[in-house]
Amino acid sequence: MSLSLSRMHWWGRVPVSIQALVLQVLVFPLTWISIWLMAWLGGAPSWLSMALFQGGWSALASHRVGLPSWWWGIQAAFWPLLWLMLSWQWPAWLPALIFAVLVLVYGGGVGSRVPLFLSSQTTCQQLLTVLPTQPALQFLDVGAGLGGVLNQVQQARPDWRCAGVERAWLPWLIGRCRLRWLASPAQWLQQDFNQLDWSRYDIVYAYLSPAPMAQVWQKVEAEMRPGSMFISNSFDVPDVTPDQVIETGDWHRSRLLIWYR
Repeated sequence: MSLSLSRMHWWGRVPVSIQALVLQVLVFPLTWISIWLMAWLGGAPSWLSMALFQGGWSALASHRVGLPSWWWGIQAAFWPLLWLMLSWQWPAWLPALIFAVLVLVYGGGVGSRVPLFLSSQTTCQQLLTVLPTQPALQFLDVGAGLGGVLNQVQQARPDWRCAGVERAWLPWLIGRCRLRWLASPAQWLQQDFNQLDWSRYDIVYAYLSPAPMAQVWQKVEAEMRPGSMFISNSFDVPDVTPDQVIETGDWHRSRLLIWYR
């Protein structure tokens, strides 16, 4: 499968959510074969075993075609969790509540292909050591999550003008309340980062996912001015070597990849 789909240029332009759905359909025959073999070997196939096979094959296919790693878990868990919810006597409102929370937290990631990632405290501290000390610079946190990095940068550089952008509604709302509680002067935006003009910023920090990095780099090249910095937490820009790489040593094995314009 990795030798067919991943080599098709159009496949990379398909939203990851649609790719995941296509893979679910493509691996379904493998699930039926697995169930048949299970019965032939004397096992007792069930709806749970079918859900586990479907989840396992879907996760493997997602890995083989290069879907972001967080989608492997989604693919693996979807059918077993669906079986669990249908088998147990859950309150009628619980599935709707879970769905609503997932949409609020991850809804922005469906179109942007960016899940909610939160920078570790270790990474925040490392980031502060590589940021310049010049006064009155402008800093942008792209995919700012709950505003943790933004708040720490603003506190460490009080004379800077700092801004954060987060697309998903619930993290944005939590971040807004958090920054207001802390009386932070940082600007907090709820929108797609592509709608922002990056030319005004001296430093852009991004913790996104592998999926949009080529598009992000196009924006860096088109809008960020000479002398500025682009910093990516952990995710490489395809075919573009960073000027500096810093291993943070946190449990995520995060790296700060830095490009100087």
